[in-house]
Amino acid sequence: MVEILIAAGMDINSMDYFDQPTLFSAISSKSLTDELRIKLLPDGNNLNQCPREGNLLIELSLGFLSAARELLARVPAERMHQYVNYVSLRGTALYCAVTSSAEQSPEMVKLLIEHGAGLKIAKPSHGTPLMGACYFGRYEMVALLLKTGARTTCKKADGTEVTAVIEARLHPEIVSLLKSFEERGFEALDEPKPARIANMSRVEECVKRIAEEKEMKRKNRNEEEKGNDKKEKKEIEGERGI
Repeated sequence: MVEILIAAGMDINSMDYFDQPTLFSAISSKSLTDELRIKLLPDGNNLNQCPREGNLLIELSLGFLSAARELLARVPAERMHQYVNYVSLRGTALYCAVTSSAEQSPEMVKLLIEHGAGLKIAKPSHGTPLMGACYFGRYEMVALLLKTGARTTCKKADGTEVTAVIEARLHPEIVSLLKSFEERGFEALDEPKPARIANMSRVEECVKRIAEEKEMKRKNRNEEEKGNDKKEKKEIEGERGI
């Protein structure tokens, strides 16, 4: 569809309803081939940026590795640091990459770090990329960022300090990794990801609730059967004139 619209004369550099470049929406369409996506890339002197969505690299960081690699090759060296570390409302390209579930995310993260992506640059509302990876449960990304030197604490835009352990509180396997890293250092990061650790209190709560629901259904069924028996008995007595 995007290909057809472009062939029909759609201005790829126009702004859409949300005041972001149409190029952003077009280039992140999963219907495009990598070849066409690369053809749509601007040169290094025309790097679109907007506060809400960020820049084109942020769009591509969500899983379009080939296009991201080509785009970075076009960015002038003197603009690279500013471009790679541009902070939008969604955070930096690195933040978006580590929180993405895309299959190519590990390679994307490595590519961005190789081009100067900062580990300490925070998304205003949520903190650094490590905090995002912890919050969204990206175990492999957490291990990769720790290996690269990410710090396990940071300050958000409002000045509050957050820790990786707190952000990972819903993901026991990541909490375990972080604590092991504190105790054993980088050695802990080479261990395979453990099976997901069950929250036993929640499991017990669910089992109890299911048992209570079954018991309630059983009681309701018994009451219904008793009611039917009484009704049937009255009908029989009525027929007999009792």
